[in-house]
This record gives sequence, structure tokens and C-alpha cells, in this order.
Amino acid sequence: MSSVSAFLEILANSMRDLFGTRYLSGIGFVVLAYDHCLCLNDEIVLVWKAKSSFARTAFLFNKYIVVLSSVIIAWEINGFSGPWAGQIWIPIAGVLGIISQALANLLLLLRIYSLWDHRKKVMLVTLAVYLSCFLVSISFIGVTIHRLRPEMVYSGEPFRTCVLLKKSSSLSVAWGVPILFDVFMVCSTVLNAFDRPRGVDTKLTRLLLRDGVLYHVTFVFLRLFNFSLSMTSSSGTVLMGSYFVWAMITATLNRMILTSRNREENASIEDLLYPEDDEGVRSNSTSKRYSSTYPLNDLSLQDSRLASPRAESARSYWDELHDSSR
Repeated sequence: MSSVSAFLEILANSMRDLFGTRYLSGIGFVVLAYDHCLCLNDEIVLVWKAKSSFARTAFLFNKYIVVLSSVIIAWEINGFSGPWAGQIWIPIAGVLGIISQALANLLLLLRIYSLWDHRKKVMLVTLAVYLSCFLVSISFIGVTIHRLRPEMVYSGEPFRTCVLLKKSSSLSVAWGVPILFDVFMVCSTVLNAFDRPRGVDTKLTRLLLRDGVLYHVTFVFLRLFNFSLSMTSSSGTVLMGSYFVWAMITATLNRMILTSRNREENASIEDLLYPEDDEGVRSNSTSKRYSSTYPLNDLSLQDSRLASPRAESARSYWDELHDSSR
């Protein structure tokens, strides 16, 4: 009787872990797809129509490889695949995940480099942190795939998907190291806000929000959630949050980049309308903002009445990242 109870308990725990993985992955996929629909118009205008650059290519490749992977993941873990799918797809997903993580962190690195006015010392330190975290992560991901691939077996009814028979501590290390990079990004953003001269009416919190500190904090908490699940004793929870976190980080990064790009476009308009307004930039000027007499639909970059040094030197988000990657 005790053996039957133990078996039923194991079965119940396995079902709980499986449905938890399915539901979390489904939530991540829905959020990613919904955010894609909401931002598609901005993406077409601000990204697809932008000139070709490394940052633009990295953004698009990372976004759509995650969208495609999310569709395949949903197909596999919901029981629509055969016995072969899990053993083939899970290692591939691990490789795509580390590539996606590398591209996402590289875009964040270039953004921080741009915030710090392309200071070489900042670039060297940030690049060292990036490479260290990436090399450690990819090494432990490789070890994890090698160890766990023999432990992936296809389970028929009622699971109809591949399951892990045991866990590996190397996976926890691989998912824990990127947290250090995200914490470094948060610290760099905060230090940049303190380092930047600002007007007496400019709040520090406004600068931090504009520079995307909340996005970086979100990355930290998402990775902590994934790391905490991988530290549990059950092998069924190892992958429970991985697909969810992958989709959520990608959606958050996409929103962060599009918001920054949109802000650059709006800043160009404001530079033309209010050429003496230096709030939130590296200037000690606190000139008063004056009302413009020029309608937006008549706005032209070639209009000499609205020309200003800031407007002439303004560059887009993608141009900044493109220059940073040189």
C-alpha cells in the first residue's frame, strides 16, 4: 500500500511540474505574441525602415528566433510531437537560448556604452564583464546538454512529452551567471545618472526611468526566478520557468529598445521646437521652454528657423548603437 501511495505521489508531482511548465510557457508565448502585435507598427517604422546596422540585425534576429522557438516549444511540450522531438529540440533550444542571451546582452552593452558618451574605459570594463559571463554561461550550458541528453526520455500517456529523469547543478550555474551581468547593467545605469550633470528641476528618478533602469531590474528578477526554480531538488522544475523567462526577457528587451528608439524620434522633434531646453541632458543650462509657433505638420529638418546645434547633432538610437559596435 505504501508503494502505491509513493507512486501516486510521484505521479501527482510530475503532473504538477508538467502543467506548471506548460502554463508558464503558454503565458510567456501569449505575452510575446501580444506585445509583438502591439509594437508591430512601431517596429516597421522605427526598425525595418532604419538603415542597415549590426544593432538592427541583432534586434530582428533575436526577436524572431525567439518567436519561432516559442511556437516549436508550445508544439513539443503540449504533446503534439513524437518521441524524437524532445531529444532533438531541447539541445537545440539550449544553443538558441545562449545565442539569444548573447545578442540581448550585447545590445544592452552597446546601450550602456552610448549612455556613457562612448567612454573607452566604460566600454572595456563592460566588455570584460560581458565576455566573462558569456564564456562561463556557454561552457556550463555545453556541460549541461552533455550530461542531461541521456536523461531525456519520452513519456507516453498522460504526459506525451519528453521529461528529465534528473537535474544537473551545472544548469543552475549557467542561469545564475547572467544575473551578475544584469546587476552590473543596473549599477552602470544608476552611476551614469549620478555622473550626469542635471538642472535643479530635473529629478534623478526621471533620468533613471528614461535610461531604462526598470527594464534592467525586470531582467534581474526574471533571471532570479529562473535560477531559483533550477535550484530546487525536483528535476521536473528545472525547465519550468526557462521558456517563460526566455519569452518575457525578449518581450521586455524589445519594448525597451522600441521605447528608446521612439524617444529618440520625439527628442528630435523637441529639439526643433524647443532648441534651448536642456532638461535631462549633459548641460547645466536651465533655460525656460517656450511655446512653438510652428505646427508639427509643417516641421522640416531643413527649416532654418528651427535649426539648433542639438538638432543638427542628434542621432538615432540605431546610429548610436552602430557607432558603438565599431
